[in-house]
Amino acid sequence: MTGTISEEARTIVNGIPFVRPGRRYLVAGSWAYTWENAGVTTLTASVSHSNHNEVLFVGASSLVREPFNTNSNLFRVGLGHLFSVNQFAFGPTGSFLHRDHNAYDPITLQFVPAKDRWAAGLLARYAINQTLTFSARVDRVWTHENENPAPGDTKFSVLANGNVLAFTVPVVSSTGWQFAVGASGNF
Repeated sequence: MTGTISEEARTIVNGIPFVRPGRRYLVAGSWAYTWENAGVTTLTASVSHSNHNEVLFVGASSLVREPFNTNSNLFRVGLGHLFSVNQFAFGPTGSFLHRDHNAYDPITLQFVPAKDRWAAGLLARYAINQTLTFSARVDRVWTHENENPAPGDTKFSVLANGNVLAFTVPVVSSTGWQFAVGASGNF
C-alpha cells in the first residue's frame, strides 16, 4: 500500500495569483495471492480526492476558496490472473474506474463530466531471462460519461462568480480497443 499527500503552489498569470489547486490525497494498494499450481491473482485499488481550490473571483483582490469543490473523487479497481508456463505468463484482466462528479480542467477552462470506465482483456508476459521481460496487453474498453451541457446552457463559474455560457464538452461515451506492448529490465 502507498499513500501520498501533494500540494501545488499558486499559478500566477501576468504577475497576479490566478489559482491554487486544493491539496490532493491518494491511497493505492496491490494485493497478490499465489495459487498452488494455478498462477497468481492480483487485485489493485486506488482512491484519490482533492480539496477545494483557491481561485481569483472577478473583482476579488486575492485568491478565495471556491464555494463548492470543482474537483472530483476518483476510484479505480483492477483484477488480473496470470497462469505461468516456464518463462511465459498469460491471463485475463479487468478494471473499473469511477469519477464521481464533474472535475474542472483548468487547461481547457471547462468541466469534465462524471465518468465510468470498464475494461476487460488479456495480458501476456515473456521473460527472456532474469533481467528482461516483454509484455503485451489488449483490452476492450467501455466508457460512459454523464450528460454534458447542451449548447447555449449556462453554468455557475467560480472565476466569474456567476453564471456563464457553458462550453459543450464532446461526448466520449464509447467502446474501443486498447493495445499496449512493453519491456522491463532489472539491472
